[in-house]
Amino acid sequence: MSESFREVFYRSFRETGREAAKIAHYFPIYEQYFERFREAPIALLEIGIHKGGSLAMWAECFPNARIFGVDINPDCKAFEDDRIKVFIGSQGDEGFLQWVAAETGPLDIIIDDGSHLSKQQILTLQTLFPHLVDGGVYFIEDLVTSYDKYQYHDPEGGLGKPNTCISYLKSLIDDIHYSAHAKGEQTIWARELMGMAFFESACVLEKGRRLPLEVVRSSQGRHR
Repeated sequence: MSESFREVFYRSFRETGREAAKIAHYFPIYEQYFERFREAPIALLEIGIHKGGSLAMWAECFPNARIFGVDINPDCKAFEDDRIKVFIGSQGDEGFLQWVAAETGPLDIIIDDGSHLSKQQILTLQTLFPHLVDGGVYFIEDLVTSYDKYQYHDPEGGLGKPNTCISYLKSLIDDIHYSAHAKGEQTIWARELMGMAFFESACVLEKGRRLPLEVVRSSQGRHR
């Protein structure tokens, strides 16, 4: 049995000395959504590197993966090795994000642990979600900042404010439901957002091209 994500989190720090901080209840969410990727040759991108501990953890959790990181701090280039590549730039720059996506190729997992500013979180999601493979997972961390404009100096922050990342994510619920069955042009969310799950301070979005709605009736089944 492989180590849990939390066990790897601690072990990678002991072995590399690279620090990281995670909210404790993220680990069972990682287990739920990332476990199926553990041995696969995936591509993972994390936005927000800080002291490198997260990248070290992902490299250990996914031994056959290509690992990519984004940060505005040029010192984070020091965390590169034969399996980890680091891009220096702002997640608030759409052109930079498109360049990163072109460099990485299709991605299986994207984790946004970057600026925590709503405007940048939304831009990053809009820009990078199309570059996820079918079956890919997009994880936004620390969404509590949508409710607190002071700690992260986010002018959009505050309970019920219309321009927070939380409010934007709530709007996608309509795309999953109503827009998926409406006539006319559909958004990428109506076509390719399979589902969303909200947790305290986090949201998981799963990508997959959606099929036309089909109702299956028990009376259609046949005995074998």
